[in-house]
Amino acid sequence: MGSLLGRESLLRNRLSTWRNYRASSPGHQVATVPIYTTPVLELTHTDLHMTELSGGSVTDHGTFLAVRTPDNPGYYHGNYLFLRFLPRDLEAWVKTADEVIGASHICLRWDGPGLSDAEMAAAARAGFGSDDGIAMELTAVGSVKSRADLVVRPLVFPAEWDAVVALDVACEPSEEDSAEYQLFKDRIRAARQRWLSNHAATWWGAFAGDQLVGGCGLVPCGDVGRFQVVETHPEYRRQGVCTTLIATLARAGLKKHRALLLCAEPDGPALELYRRLGFVEVGWQRTLIRSGADLRVRPEVTGDHAGIYTLIAAAFGQPGEADLVARLRDLPGVISLVAERTGKLLGHAFFTPVRVESPRGTWDAVALGPVAARPGYQRRGVGSALIEAGLLACEEAGHRACFVLGDPVYYARFGFEPAQKYHLRPTWSVPAEAFMVVALKPGALEGHSGLVRYHADFDKV
Repeated sequence: MGSLLGRESLLRNRLSTWRNYRASSPGHQVATVPIYTTPVLELTHTDLHMTELSGGSVTDHGTFLAVRTPDNPGYYHGNYLFLRFLPRDLEAWVKTADEVIGASHICLRWDGPGLSDAEMAAAARAGFGSDDGIAMELTAVGSVKSRADLVVRPLVFPAEWDAVVALDVACEPSEEDSAEYQLFKDRIRAARQRWLSNHAATWWGAFAGDQLVGGCGLVPCGDVGRFQVVETHPEYRRQGVCTTLIATLARAGLKKHRALLLCAEPDGPALELYRRLGFVEVGWQRTLIRSGADLRVRPEVTGDHAGIYTLIAAAFGQPGEADLVARLRDLPGVISLVAERTGKLLGHAFFTPVRVESPRGTWDAVALGPVAARPGYQRRGVGSALIEAGLLACEEAGHRACFVLGDPVYYARFGFEPAQKYHLRPTWSVPAEAFMVVALKPGALEGHSGLVRYHADFDKV
């Protein structure tokens, strides 16, 4: 067959024999350090296959593959360079991507080891963020408990496609208020419709009564199957829907394929679930992205909750702050914002009411924290955008002041001052310079000394 999938053996051999390669083109003198001692990940071969199924193209340029999806030019993982070597000269690779791909974004992908901390810092200074994924493989379903009340079955296309779209929209909060993102998603769904029309994929659904509450696709790629778009309706998450759906589909899929593959976010909410189902990690897909899209800050919605939890836990390296947000998000007066770009959550900021006990009586204010940016997007302006938007939202909500406990140098740029200047102090013993306040109304802090009481749950973090 003519597709890249049909040329898999050739590609595998070529991708694994570049260890002594030196690029002959002056524009490509970046490929001096090889990364491949083993063949490219099988998961990546399925990515290339699905690009072709979607009407895209994959062109071999020697040191890299150029992957294009002309019907959806804003799709990062449909328009990128797949590199055979670590991208240690970003300037040269940016120039190549501009010349070959010509998209508003720059996306560089490779399999295997990541860049060093110093190299990642340099990439961040050049405007790049990382979007790595874990390649996972399933050959036998683990011992998991499925819900007997759910019906899991292949969906009928095109009769049930509208239900798939409705589920997809419910799982994508950004689609509701962004025409640009909605257009991007419509193009993605059109590609999947092409798969189904050509019998190149099947779509499965989990039903609670008559409602489609979970769904995912399975794309045959030679002797392996590739999971695509595992979704659970926000109102049915953490209720066994995803476990039941994937386990049922996997048992059916393994009757036809020697293995099933998927890509998991390393800080995503589903990683542990996949491990329980029997998926094992087989490698890393690495990605650097410099986006052409704007960062958007908006209020959180129910569909964000799972992603917010894992983002905060990953940013802080432990779940304490994430648990705090989960406990307090329904507290009256809370302002909870997310920063996202093309549907991907990149950061979160949380503002909670506080009570100030002053000799002149008690008064209400608000406190910032926690603030979190996704690893790989820290020091990229995500936190600043969230704080600026959050302070404006607090002012519009009528708050007179906002407190924060944090780095004095960082928060000073947003107008925060040491709270001790106004004889305001927290209930905890903390360095005086780290407890800060900003007035949201002129003169709001004059003559208002006192003790600042946070919600009691902050004492547990």
